[in-house]
Amino acid sequence: MAAGVVAVLATAAAAITVPVAAPTSAAAPMRLAHRCVALKADVDNRYVALGDSQTYSADRPQRRNAEPLYLQPTGIGTYLLYDRERGMLAAANDAVTRTTTPGPSAQWRIGPSGGAYSLVSTTDGRKLAASRSGALRLGGTGAATHFAFFVDDGCRRFPEARVGASGTPRSSENADGTVFGWADLEFHQTAQYRAGGDVIAGEDFDPFGITQALSANRDEQEHGPNGTLDVTGNLVRFGSPVGTTDTHGWPTFTGWPAYGTETNQQAYWVWVERAWRSGMRLMVANTSEDEPLCRIEPRRSHSCDEERSIALQVRNLRHLQRYVDAQFGGPGRGFFRLVYSPAQARRVIDAGKLAVIIGVESSDPFGCSEYDGQPRCDRADIDRGLSRWWRLGIRTFFPIHWVDNAFGGAAFEGGATGTFINLLNKYETGQYFMAGKCPLPGEGEQMMSVGHYFSGSDPLSRTLDSLEAAGLPTYPNGKVCNAKGLTGLGVHVIKQMIARHFMIMVDHVSEKARERVLAIAKHAHYPVVSPHTDIGGTWVPSDLRRLYAGGGVATVVLDRAAGIVKRIHQLARDASRYYLGMPFGSDTGGFASLPGPDKSQRPLRYPFTAYNGVTFGRERVGQRVFDINHDGVAEYGLMPDLLAEVRHQPGGRTATSLVYRGAEAYLEAWERASRERSRTAAPA
Repeated sequence: MAAGVVAVLATAAAAITVPVAAPTSAAAPMRLAHRCVALKADVDNRYVALGDSQTYSADRPQRRNAEPLYLQPTGIGTYLLYDRERGMLAAANDAVTRTTTPGPSAQWRIGPSGGAYSLVSTTDGRKLAASRSGALRLGGTGAATHFAFFVDDGCRRFPEARVGASGTPRSSENADGTVFGWADLEFHQTAQYRAGGDVIAGEDFDPFGITQALSANRDEQEHGPNGTLDVTGNLVRFGSPVGTTDTHGWPTFTGWPAYGTETNQQAYWVWVERAWRSGMRLMVANTSEDEPLCRIEPRRSHSCDEERSIALQVRNLRHLQRYVDAQFGGPGRGFFRLVYSPAQARRVIDAGKLAVIIGVESSDPFGCSEYDGQPRCDRADIDRGLSRWWRLGIRTFFPIHWVDNAFGGAAFEGGATGTFINLLNKYETGQYFMAGKCPLPGEGEQMMSVGHYFSGSDPLSRTLDSLEAAGLPTYPNGKVCNAKGLTGLGVHVIKQMIARHFMIMVDHVSEKARERVLAIAKHAHYPVVSPHTDIGGTWVPSDLRRLYAGGGVATVVLDRAAGIVKRIHQLARDASRYYLGMPFGSDTGGFASLPGPDKSQRPLRYPFTAYNGVTFGRERVGQRVFDINHDGVAEYGLMPDLLAEVRHQPGGRTATSLVYRGAEAYLEAWERASRERSRTAAPA
């Protein structure tokens, strides 16, 4: 069960005599979270008991017949009442009944009422009541609506993933005032909303728990029997829309998550909690949508409009924060804290919690797409969009993602992925990518001149095949770059990002556009960030030195442990006078694989102690026990295990110390961005 959740309380003797104190304020019911209680109605001191397999009643006056109920929070002040037989008190069809399916009918708002508690059904707003006969019902006259809770034992805990961590972490503040903690600058917490919402199966949280968030039923609803409708996942995994996968999630998880499961949830909230327990202190949660991809998906649950999707995902992040708060006992108590300034982030981290910054990775920010070279927005649209995003709480974004837009050209990607994106570019802009010479040696990709026939009968494959029918352009042999650089509107958005203190994420922009962005940033003495360095355009050493010299931050893309150590030492060679730390850019939830198991190294021994002093055993989720030696980083909860492997590599101790400087490195760059003001003159 998640750490921070209160254990089942007290002894059997205490159960008879100890009431849970009546609430004295609206926040007091939070003390009920994850407690085991007996519920007593104010009718001849009758305790609620399970009468048969379908109903509860308050007709058993003897304490020994009371039903121990586990209070599982679904939000701030709302709960499921879970019994030993895996059932829940529920309201349905104007009656009080029992259900085995967590959902709205089983949710009750518990609040102060006359020195005791009231339980209100959230489905119809009526109070739980007990009549003189002992029958439970919803509201009505001649019935008691006040209930007392008594500490009990013998509850069955509500199902949840188990963090498997113990011990007190070292302080998140170093003696010199800097932050001790690692960071991830490219994390898709809200991945389930991407591409219309029916592509990545599973939720990062569900008010009614893991059985709903990560259920096999949810996977089959979205991906079809055996994954046959998971056309995007099949394309990513197999190069063809045709394929099958194991859809079994909770409770067996025989099918997913796995390190190569690009279209299943890998960022469930308890998995993020496990990463936080190992010292993760800063995350950039990038909301994400690509309208061209969304529009050709055969199934979707919401609008493809990027602005609407981003707003929906921001709301989800706020709901997640409240949900985590509820699990930890009330408002502000959870580890997951949205932050909107460097000072706020430092306060959160100093308190030992996770500072979460809201970002955006989308194809056409503010609707600024283009078609046949003509932009579909103007400067006024950009300025209004920046103001709107700031009010939403967004503090960082990519100006360009997979396809060309009104701001400039997109960086090429190689292989079949590059061909797929090239087709998206044709679909979105009316034109294929135009190739040209790269600004610097070592940059670019080999572009494919011959298409890949997708051969599927689904709408996505038919659309891609129809685009290919006209034939791809002929690209030269060798590495080439997008000939399109930064447009006039692109210059405007970069300068406005600087003026308004947004953090600029410069991956995915074409190499030609990147050179212009770096020049503008240098002129303004403004830092920029590469959130997943070398994905969406290779960073050659000379450009990395320019990034670091400007006070910016590069990241380490996830790899097996030895590869991470090697990359950290490579990046350290290009470091500048600024504080050096190595954040990760995991791209979790971004159609990216996580590292697989490494059979070439000595197995990690469990339990292990993380760099921050916390001890970890193997992670258990339902019936599945994860072990990095066999499963790799199957989901984000295995990040502590990967960091333990990193530490055991040659050169791993130095690399690990730089990883735990990653949060401070980003915070200092953000502080520089918050202080600096844009210069009015443009660079030559």
